[in-house]
Order: sequence, then structure tokens, then C-alpha cells
Amino acid sequence: MSNAQPPEDSDTQAKANASHDPVPSSQNKVTPSSTGKSKSKLSQLFKKKTASAINNAIAIFALICLVRFPQVVTASVREEKRNTNIKCHPVMFYSSVAFHVTYNVSRNSHRETHSSNSMVDNGANGGIGGGKNTRKICETGRFVDVTGVDNHELNNLPICTVAGMVDLPGISFLCYFHQYAFHSDGDTIHSKVQLMDYGNKVDCDPIKLGGTQRITRPDGTVFPLDIIRSLAYLPLRRPTDDEMNTYEPIHMTSDEVWDPTKYDTAISKDADWFAALADTTQDVDDGFIDPSIDLILNFMSLHL
Repeated sequence: MSNAQPPEDSDTQAKANASHDPVPSSQNKVTPSSTGKSKSKLSQLFKKKTASAINNAIAIFALICLVRFPQVVTASVREEKRNTNIKCHPVMFYSSVAFHVTYNVSRNSHRETHSSNSMVDNGANGGIGGGKNTRKICETGRFVDVTGVDNHELNNLPICTVAGMVDLPGISFLCYFHQYAFHSDGDTIHSKVQLMDYGNKVDCDPIKLGGTQRITRPDGTVFPLDIIRSLAYLPLRRPTDDEMNTYEPIHMTSDEVWDPTKYDTAISKDADWFAALADTTQDVDDGFIDPSIDLILNFMSLHL
């Protein structure tokens, strides 16, 4: 019995030999072209990641805007509703030729004013809203010169609507003052006549002299006045943002164009006025006329 193995097929032997041959060194060598391809793939991957991160950031920002936008719109609508009834007239007309307007205040109106006080000035023919205790709400587009503040003249102050808070025991009021000259660094000065023009009863007389020392609005609301060195002051402070958005304003002056000459009346040389005064003081029983009135009438008959 023979132990000889049968001869292997030539193709099979060739494959076996090829499996044991070492890989040529040229196949293991890293060429420049393969390195460039790797870098290109890394660059493309980096660009994809960067673009993805940017897209995610944009999506997050858009989501934040969508969440915040209704709140901004709501606040804007609330602000618009709050200012619906405010009218700032941009044009001034008079029955005669238009003229330059000047507000005059008393020479001592500014000296004793504290930031929490606003003077009610008998000598002022127009109100001034000071930035120390009021906030500007809107402008009319008109301007005015103011004389008498610390013996100076303030030129071209804007005529505005200003707001101030009046604090009383247990309650506060947001007050709107229309047709006021706004002075950002000054104190607030009220014109007694301008307040009365809107139907307010203004009594600046001290209680110690028989006065009531208060402002009474047409609806019956009473604002007390403080008398300091013989001058009347309305306690007034600058309102906060929250107060501006939550309090319903009350109007202290008219939003119609204010004309300081509206109530001009000269009776000092009016004989008819004195005659009417004499009639009201005549005693019906004995026909006696008050001696002081008689003296005035005699003086007028000699000099008028």
C-alpha cells in the first residue's frame, strides 16, 4: 500500500502560494492623494456640524421670539389703551392773529419747592411740569417761553401733558396735567386760573385766615394744600412705571389749547362796574350808600 499523496492541482497551488506572499510595499504606502481625501472628509464633516449647530441656535431664538411676542403685543396694546383718551393738540389757533405765548410765574415760585411738592401759584398764567415730580406723557408740538423761574427766562419749552402722583392717607391718584410747559430739570408749578378753567375750585387761602386750603375737583375729590412760608403747595411726586400702567388717570386741566388771555377783564376803570357795585351795597330801607363806594364813585367822576 502506497503512502504517496496525489498531486495537487496547479491552480490550487498557485492560490496557496499567493496567500502567503507579502503585500507589496507600494500598497501600504500613504500617498498625498489619500491624505487630501481624508482632510476633505473632515472639513465636510465640520461644515455639516457647524451648519447644524447654527440651525439649532436659529430655531431656539425663533422659539424664544414666538414665546415673547404675545407679551410684547399685549403690553403695547395695554399702553395704547391707557393713552387712548389723551389729546395733545398740535396747532394753536386764536380768534385773532396768532401771537407768541409766554407763561409768567412768580419770582419766588422755584425757591421753596421740594421735589415732593408742587406750587399752586396765583401769579402764574400757565402751568409748568417739572421733571423732578412729573413724567412727560406726550407733546403737542408747540413751544412756550417761561419767565420768572429763579429770575431767568426759559425759552422754547415744549407744551406737553405731564403726569404726577398725589398721595393721600389710604389712597393715591394719578393726575394728568394738560397744556403744561415741560422743564425736565425743574419743579412743577400750577396756574391757579388754569386749574379753575377745568372746573376745579382752588382755595390757596390759609385755614388760619379763614380759607379752606384745598383744591376741590368737580366730582368732589378734595386735594389738601400745604402752606409753607405763605405759599400753597400740592404734594406731588413722579409716578413709577407700574403706577403708570395700573392707575386710571384723572384730569386736572383741559386738553384744549390754553390761552392765558382767556379771562382778561379790566374793571379798575369801568364806571359801570362801580355803579353796579354801588347798587348792590345800597341800603334799601334808607337809601344809604356805603361811604367807601361813594368815595370811589366821586373819584371816578373827577378823573375819568
